[in-house]
Amino acid sequence: MNEENLIETNISNPFYTADLIKVDARLDLYIYGEIKDIDNPETIKLINMIEMTDAPIVVTISSYGGPMYSSFAIYNALKSKQSTSSITTIANGIVSSGAALIYMAGTERWSYDYTTFMVHGAQVESYVSGSMRNLEADMTFTNMMYKRFVMEAFKDKFTDEEISDICDKSLNKYLDTKEAMERGIVTHLIVGEDMSEEEIDE
Repeated sequence: MNEENLIETNISNPFYTADLIKVDARLDLYIYGEIKDIDNPETIKLINMIEMTDAPIVVTISSYGGPMYSSFAIYNALKSKQSTSSITTIANGIVSSGAALIYMAGTERWSYDYTTFMVHGAQVESYVSGSMRNLEADMTFTNMMYKRFVMEAFKDKFTDEEISDICDKSLNKYLDTKEAMERGIVTHLIVGEDMSEEEIDE
């Protein structure tokens, strides 16, 4: 590998790592552990790397999730690149909460077997202070935005009743890899070292 072809190599901390191996080759991103706050430098760098490349993007995720707005921002950045880049997401181990939303930004969504997926309703996350009325308005708006987001990300993957259970009744929805494939959340299954031919049509 020629040194001049290296743009970014081994940008990492315990939670995010990112490698762009070659110009116009492929941007590999890894989201491991808790997703950080929207103003965290590593979250900002991750989003910037997505926005600045036209190379194919592969995102491997093993995460319990994290702040809602960070998840929104990463999802939005990936979705915005679909017209210029292929977006592949890979699930491994646990993909839940905001991580499950980010996973759905992939146009191809791979998973290892024995991966757990979990989607839940909006959690308390307020950035307002002052009157109780302001807090109530913030919570109402957050719930509305989150429900719209889940309905878009999991369109045709969950029934209306399941969406209501998740967003209105705050019931956690768990799926294993097999059920996630049956529903079209996972489009390809990774078996051993090879990309399996097992897939479903969305």
